[in-house]
Amino acid sequence: IYIIDEVHMLTDAAFNALLKTLEEPPAHIIFIFATTEPHKVKITIRSRCQHYRFRRVPVSKIAEHLELILKSYQFAYESEALRYIAQAADGSMRDAQSLLDQGIIYAGDKLSLQKVQEILGFIPERQFLDFFSILISQDAARLEKFIQQLYFSGEDVSFFVESLLAQLRLLLLAKHGLMLPEQVEDAHFRALGTLAPEFSAYQIHRLVELFLSLHRELKYSEDERFLMENYFYQALNYRNFINLPQLVNQLEALKQELLGMTGMGEEPMALHQQPTHKKEEKKTPQVQSVVRENLEQPNLVESSSRQIQESGEDLIRKQEAPVLLEQGPGLLEQEKETEKPENLGAEQVWREFKGKVSERSPKLAAVFANVRQFAYETGKIILEFISIYEEGLFQNDPELIEKMKKYFAKFKVPVHVVETRVIKADKGRIANPVEFIKETFEGEEV
Repeated sequence: IYIIDEVHMLTDAAFNALLKTLEEPPAHIIFIFATTEPHKVKITIRSRCQHYRFRRVPVSKIAEHLELILKSYQFAYESEALRYIAQAADGSMRDAQSLLDQGIIYAGDKLSLQKVQEILGFIPERQFLDFFSILISQDAARLEKFIQQLYFSGEDVSFFVESLLAQLRLLLLAKHGLMLPEQVEDAHFRALGTLAPEFSAYQIHRLVELFLSLHRELKYSEDERFLMENYFYQALNYRNFINLPQLVNQLEALKQELLGMTGMGEEPMALHQQPTHKKEEKKTPQVQSVVRENLEQPNLVESSSRQIQESGEDLIRKQEAPVLLEQGPGLLEQEKETEKPENLGAEQVWREFKGKVSERSPKLAAVFANVRQFAYETGKIILEFISIYEEGLFQNDPELIEKMKKYFAKFKVPVHVVETRVIKADKGRIANPVEFIKETFEGEEV
């Protein structure tokens, strides 16, 4: 019988050498390959072997076997100490026996729970209950005191975080009413059950993700305390964790409620979309409210109907109005007749138009800042840009050009054609570049 442990560590040459023997093994020879990473073994080897997967041994079975060993050697022990070793072995009988050997050497005459905790490292379960209580109380002063005690006690922060993750798993199980007698004492699990209602399942999941990140970053951090404080104070704010799936569901429910109030069976259209159905079908929540209130007052039905019709038409006009810019109100609203200036020249109208556009759209402000020259001939505007990019943006916005024509027509300056061209500035001919830049941007701070 040939036993090869950690067989995945063999080289390709070694595997190839075994291949022929494994294909036609002698009747009197048995090969046993042991590995914890079977996916690393070559497929040609795995296809010629019988696979047996060893699973973790339950805690109770490990403790019984350790007890059998100690009884055979007539060595005194405490049952709690054997259970603690079995839990630390994490399902491995070999690791449990190695830990038992260390405990016997350290304990002397009797294997006690205290001695086992000293050699394996132990954090009292009460400490985790205190930490969860601090999170529930949202007490920053208590949390800072807890961090100081943990840090100055010399406890390994990484080990504490690992143990805390295990406790969060138990807290989640307690939240769902699941009991694991194999892994935890009844009293401790009941204590976790009293704290579990203060946390939602989503908040526990987020805490697990938070401390998993802390555990990863502790490997590369030179300032453990700062990192620990940062993550612990994030955990203190666990009540404000945003549950995105729940938020999406709430928004969806609110949308459906609003659609029900407006009597619309589909989502509201964006402002830039043209309505495809009749105007009378669009009603706002305010209009619906007016209808409900006035139905109870017959003498107000007629006036209410007029209000509904007017409100609905106003809403439709707003939705049908073309939107030119991304921000702010509609571009270049009509001024009152009393406020309209008279006898303005084309250049003055151009400056006013450019100023109004710049106030409402930073994007178009940058486009107009690149206009080097403005000229007006009868029925025609000539704009000279210093950049072909801005000229393209302007030419590709016919709605803006149409607004410009209407704005000039308002001041009795007819515009039928808007012509653009690009000036390629010759840097060698610019006597004063600073003044050239100021003049280009018209003194604006850029």
